[in-house]
Amino acid sequence: MITQPTSIGTGELALRLLATRGAPSYWVVLVQPAGAIRSIDEITAELHALDESIEVDAIESSGGATGLLHSLPTLANEVLLIGAQSYTEADWVVLDRRRSSLAREGATVFLTTPTSFDVLMRVAPNLASWFGGFVFARDDGRAGVEARRAERLDALRAWARRADDDVILAAVEGRLPRDPEYAEWLTLLGRGDLLDARAPGARGTHGQTTTAAPGSREGSLWRDSQYSDQGVEQEAHQDSTCPDLQSRPELPSPVACAR
Repeated sequence: MITQPTSIGTGELALRLLATRGAPSYWVVLVQPAGAIRSIDEITAELHALDESIEVDAIESSGGATGLLHSLPTLANEVLLIGAQSYTEADWVVLDRRRSSLAREGATVFLTTPTSFDVLMRVAPNLASWFGGFVFARDDGRAGVEARRAERLDALRAWARRADDDVILAAVEGRLPRDPEYAEWLTLLGRGDLLDARAPGARGTHGQTTTAAPGSREGSLWRDSQYSDQGVEQEAHQDSTCPDLQSRPELPSPVACAR
């Protein structure tokens, strides 16, 4: 019986796969819609780091159930990783009906999305029974960070009504206002190298001169901020380093205003 998916990291998943080595086993790993290919690469790398001799097959895009069933006879390695993120109801129905064709030695791992997995559970009960307790949700902190980064960039674009390329060009030409939002924008785009190129004393979007006062930390504030893969760890604080965030209700609070 399948319970709720268990959260699992790449390292632990690789160890569990190695522990079942030599016996048939069937797994589902839930990933974000755009994360299957990267997950396959990272799981493969982790398996090889633990045991260089392990043989891994990977199908990043099988072309649905029909393509998978066509490819399976040529795949005999110990671990098979299948990118099933685009599988539809029709694909799962076919695999449920022809599940005996999936039988093989070694571990067979379907990487799919929560939405696709819900469909599997609804239309392919016989196949679902093969997975048993091997249903996991990949614990990937970076996905959350990337989602927050994308959300924040969207908010900044809407606030300034400008595109990323326009902001970068303005910074390169020394005419980008010194508003802290623009500094955050450059940091999120990975262009912190342009922070010192912004126009000194330029008037900000909201009509204020934002030249940093002598001795203020603004000049180095955003150079030192980082968005880590472990999550956005900086804490927002609204002191002199973020002068007027509360006065800008049209722009949501930033992910972080680094210290």
